[in-house]
Amino acid sequence: MDVRTLPRAAVRAWLRAGRIPVDALERIRSGNGERHPSRLTVVFDQFDATARRVAGAVLRDEELTAEGREKQEAATRRAEAVTLRDHAERQATQAKEQATRKQERARKRRNEAAKQAGRRAEQAQQQRESREHQAKKTEERRRQASEEAAEQQAAARYEQALAAEDEALDAKAEAVAEEQDALEAAEKAEDVSAAAARAKAKRREKAAR
Repeated sequence: MDVRTLPRAAVRAWLRAGRIPVDALERIRSGNGERHPSRLTVVFDQFDATARRVAGAVLRDEELTAEGREKQEAATRRAEAVTLRDHAERQATQAKEQATRKQERARKRRNEAAKQAGRRAEQAQQQRESREHQAKKTEERRRQASEEAAEQQAAARYEQALAAEDEALDAKAEAVAEEQDALEAAEKAEDVSAAAARAKAKRREKAAR
């Protein structure tokens, strides 16, 4: 069919028929929560505008040509809006990803800080226990040294007491010996005196006879 024979209504109907699947896709997107037109719609709007301008030029239909220009301007504005929206969505996605990465880094830092704090607390606990153990060992050594010193002092006092007692016994034994010697000397002196007396008596008896 020769394009130049197509009436304006046929061009419009043809374009409306071509838009049906595009509109169906937009309804699906809208049902999924999408509120903005897709790039497919923008592309079809640009195609629609171009088709109207071309058909208007071929058919020498100023109305179709004007519709094409209007739709081209609208398609351009929509394309710019979609571009800006996509850019904003990319920025939002990047910002969200950056925020997620920052949160992840912050979470890792918190976890690492918590681990370091736990390690420091464990080290402090170990050091405290080590100091307490060392203090107990030092106290035990001091107590043992004190007990040993006390035992040595007691042993020294006991030895001193024994030595003093030995000295006293020796002095007593010496005194007893001296007393015994004196007694023996006195007895010998008495024996000598008695013998002298007996001898003197005998001489007297002899002289009397």
